[in-house]
Amino acid sequence: MEYHPYSKNDPLVRKALYEAYSKKCAYCGDLIQPKNMHVDHILATNAEDTNDIEFETYINELGLDGFILDSIENYRPSCASCNLKKNNRNFSVANLRFFHSEALGKVPKVLSIIDKYKDKPVSFDEFDPDYDYWEKIDFSCQKDISEAIAGYRLQPCHVNACPRLAQVESIKEKLGIVDYVIVEGEPGCGKSITIYQAAFDLSLKEYSIYRYINKNAEETIFVPRSNEKSCLVIIDDAQNLPQFLIDQVISQSQKQTKVILAFTNIKDDLHQYSEPIRITNMDAVKAIAQDYRKRKQEILPIVQQFDKYVGDGMMDTPYERRIKNAATKNTPWLFNYTLRGGWNTVNEQFQTVYYHNKCGLLSTIIALFQILKLDGAISFQWLQIYIQKS
Repeated sequence: MEYHPYSKNDPLVRKALYEAYSKKCAYCGDLIQPKNMHVDHILATNAEDTNDIEFETYINELGLDGFILDSIENYRPSCASCNLKKNNRNFSVANLRFFHSEALGKVPKVLSIIDKYKDKPVSFDEFDPDYDYWEKIDFSCQKDISEAIAGYRLQPCHVNACPRLAQVESIKEKLGIVDYVIVEGEPGCGKSITIYQAAFDLSLKEYSIYRYINKNAEETIFVPRSNEKSCLVIIDDAQNLPQFLIDQVISQSQKQTKVILAFTNIKDDLHQYSEPIRITNMDAVKAIAQDYRKRKQEILPIVQQFDKYVGDGMMDTPYERRIKNAATKNTPWLFNYTLRGGWNTVNEQFQTVYYHNKCGLLSTIIALFQILKLDGAISFQWLQIYIQKS
């Protein structure tokens, strides 16, 4: 049998084992942060002496086969807990046979990963950017303004189409001086798209961008880092996190790892940190109105798909008048609702619901869906509790 000798400290080997075993401990199956991964020798290098005849027989079999201790065939990724429990003790022969057989089955995948990275500069970073809590943001696919006008929750794919608030530049300027920024604003004022736009600009400067996606962290949040690029990590709706996790994230910010935290309702104890950059609904509505007036040729055809009576015809509602009416509203969502003549769609939907057998229940479900869709500060669990009390 052919063995593949490698040092277990080689970053290339560590990376290959980590990926080949799906970032999990080969023994307990738990996900492993790279900084916590051990490379375990299945057959221990400094094993305790034993008088077990079956064990000695197995060792002789391996010796006849040309076995090499420091080889891929004898390595498994392990979490710290499992490796420390083993502590240079050898498994039973039955377990040794099983684990060696399993490692042998992974050899082709490990070697293919090694081959993929062998001609590239490879490092085994302390933190895995894709680990559990983070999603890498890709701005490559961009959409037009139609989803914003339709009232959709804005995402990274809308950064080019949406109007920009002055706070985008304020965020970037502050991150050029300090390592983290706190953004505060009213519900629906455009915090999310503002921090995405700031992140997009930094991505053009070779920053890797990640956003927090796991809302159930209880003990620790590891901020992603990279040895090759600067990182920017975003936590939207940060008011949903406990204070100690916010402290953890802020404490991990540094020159190469910038952090933006956006809060719907600022926490009093956060004033110990830097002064937040504030966004109001008034800021957003004013910026949207100014932007949409300049983009009439682009936006009018989209508005006409919602309301065919907006236009330049004799009996039409002028586009400029609709913009003027929308600019009197107090949130960006109401601005777009007014611009597209949303009451027409709502009336049609209401008539459909009205004649449904269970129209009351259906109306409630639609209302709950709209609240959840438009206000990230309200959780489904909170709604459930509130309804049960009502």
